[in-house]
Amino acid sequence: MRYYAQIDGQMLEMDIEGEGDDLKVVLDGETLVASLRLVSPPSLYSLILDNQSHEVFVENRNGEYVVMIAGELCHAKVQDERAKRLAAVTPKGHANEGEVVIRAPMPGLVISLDVSPGDVVEKGKGLLVLEAMKMQNELRAPQAGTIKSVNVQQGERVENGRVLLVLT
Repeated sequence: MRYYAQIDGQMLEMDIEGEGDDLKVVLDGETLVASLRLVSPPSLYSLILDNQSHEVFVENRNGEYVVMIAGELCHAKVQDERAKRLAAVTPKGHANEGEVVIRAPMPGLVISLDVSPGDVVEKGKGLLVLEAMKMQNELRAPQAGTIKSVNVQQGERVENGRVLLVLT
């Protein structure tokens, strides 16, 4: 799967295949073999990258990761392809006012609806789960507000760009 990481202002694009002990990472055309294991929940990992062992501390702080490796501290924002597409259709620069229309970032099936019209939600609250390409994607509130309308039902198939709900 392709990931996009902005680390201390630098954008990196990488492909990662496999899980845990059997990872293949392609970064800037170079293929690396890796193994990643959680050592001490929730934040301490062991990373073996091309036969070199690293202790890595990772903490998620409001969608941004704080990473310490080899004594170096960095800040990273990571998105997979789905999240990047979702960010592309999510309104930006609306200083938390007015209506925000939440659209389907891809065609899929509405697996669950977690809100109803009139519900008050905080920024980051899960609104609904959309299944696409056998993956479940939780769409979250981009800002705090009140659900004005829900335009889909659980079990409904939706097309890319379809208005799912409106938040005020």
